[in-house]
Amino acid sequence: SSVKEKNNNQQYRAEIMDRLLKRCRIKSRLFRECLAEFFGVYILILFGCGSVAQVTTSQNTKGEYPSINLGFALGTTFGVYVPKGVSGAHLNPAVSLTLCVLGRFSWTRLPFYVWSQLFGAFLAAATVALQYYDAIMDFTGGHLTVSGATATAGIFSTYPADYLSLWGGVVDQIIGTAALLVCVLALGDPHNTPAPPGLEPVLVGAAVLVIGISMGSNSGYAINPARDFGPRLFSYIAGWGDEVFRSLLCSSRLHLIDQKYSKNSNTVQYYYNIKKFAFYFNIFVNVIYSCDTKLNFQQSLLQSSVMLIYCSRNISDYDQC
Repeated sequence: SSVKEKNNNQQYRAEIMDRLLKRCRIKSRLFRECLAEFFGVYILILFGCGSVAQVTTSQNTKGEYPSINLGFALGTTFGVYVPKGVSGAHLNPAVSLTLCVLGRFSWTRLPFYVWSQLFGAFLAAATVALQYYDAIMDFTGGHLTVSGATATAGIFSTYPADYLSLWGGVVDQIIGTAALLVCVLALGDPHNTPAPPGLEPVLVGAAVLVIGISMGSNSGYAINPARDFGPRLFSYIAGWGDEVFRSLLCSSRLHLIDQKYSKNSNTVQYYYNIKKFAFYFNIFVNVIYSCDTKLNFQQSLLQSSVMLIYCSRNISDYDQC
């Protein structure tokens, strides 16, 4: 009788749990997929940026560059396992966009996936900052900087090396992202030799690992807009300031400015502000012009992009800009 009572109690608890789960179940399929993408990217950034935080704040005494590669590789692996059965585990706007172009994913779902991925990366960066708050404050002395001996902005997002030019950075990211996409698409191609069922996340993590080992020195192999922009936005809000965005345009050419205007640092800032004003004013004029003449808005943005590239290439000579 006691055995029957135990079985009855277990069955009753199981029924209660089933009822609760059914009531709590999210009915919207799109919302479930977005939530799955959110948690997948969250796991990826939590382990990846967490490994960078440990290496940085310990000054390489508790890990080195290979441990960062492993952190992002294993973070990718477990990040793919979490949402794989719900959303397909894109975890990357570049992957989602590529699948849309290939006709394997709906364009209407793309913005929802991208926002979920960005939000997951943002909150994961906030979690890492909370977990390593004391370590970051001790390492930096309370001064949050993007560059220098005690820079910590690199915990959350990637930055170009001092020697890297603007076009070198563009080429670097194109090659790295293309390599990732080729590997991901090959692993899931039924007409090729697809990965064994259940092992896809492990092999995707291995692809991230080998990209990090072979393509990480130039600009940190972000190869994922959500992985970089979400944490970068957090670092901007959390106290690192707008330098987290400005350094992307200026770091590769800043030494030229320093050499030309080393006698007066105010001159550097003055000419930099002129360049920035010229670029944004050009965007404004092009948008107004496109509205008046009914031109394609994309054409005006293209003109603005050309202006930005021209200024960046000629950053050592502000008279031309």
